[in-house]
Amino acid sequence: MTFKEAQALAKKNQNLIGEENSDGRVIEYVIPAPSDKRYLGIFLDSFKLTHDLDESIFPFINEDMTVVGLYVGFEKENPIIHKIILLP
Repeated sequence: MTFKEAQALAKKNQNLIGEENSDGRVIEYVIPAPSDKRYLGIFLDSFKLTHDLDESIFPFINEDMTVVGLYVGFEKENPIIHKIILLP
């Protein structure tokens, strides 16, 4: 999907923020992300460092997109992604 479509889907699913899974982890972000695994990794690394969606997604806005729900945690003061849920 396009970036604009992913933005709309992410906005539609903001109600998932705060939802808890069976492991007790809570979705903290529902955001557009590149669907290509290679780009997704680069995007997530940038997002972990900056927590700035606009800065992190900008290099990928012309790529195919998906929407992810992120569980973010902290280990030794460095943010880590615990789990990604791809939304339909």
